[in-house]
Amino acid sequence: MKYKSNFFRRQNLWCVYLLTPLRWQATEESLRYAIALSKHEEIARHLLICRILGHLDFGVHELPYGYCGNILEDIGKLREVQTLISEINDGQMREEYMKELQRVKELVLSYADYVASNAPLTFKSWAELNNRPFHPW
Repeated sequence: MKYKSNFFRRQNLWCVYLLTPLRWQATEESLRYAIALSKHEEIARHLLICRILGHLDFGVHELPYGYCGNILEDIGKLREVQTLISEINDGQMREEYMKELQRVKELVLSYADYVASNAPLTFKSWAELNNRPFHPW
């Protein structure tokens, strides 16, 4: 086994050897680990961005009637995905991800502000009153 390990290091294939199984797992944790092992790991970065944006999009899909998720955790995920998007090499993909992030971010932050305001209004009424987005479409 030591020979294989040295072989992969000598051939600069150790990243492929270690990262491919992490991509197959496709959990947020394994994708983060793959990116931590290699800053140039674009496939795992794209997969993680899509997974986080999908999670955030699921959280807002019931608006204005309710939010599906933990708003505090999702605000943290907004920061994380913004950092991941900024590290994408492909400018066109980075722009597309940023558009989607901006759409979801406005809704998440709008709902977070509504919750923090403790207003006696419904979210839709509060958002209209404050000129904030209140539905994902």
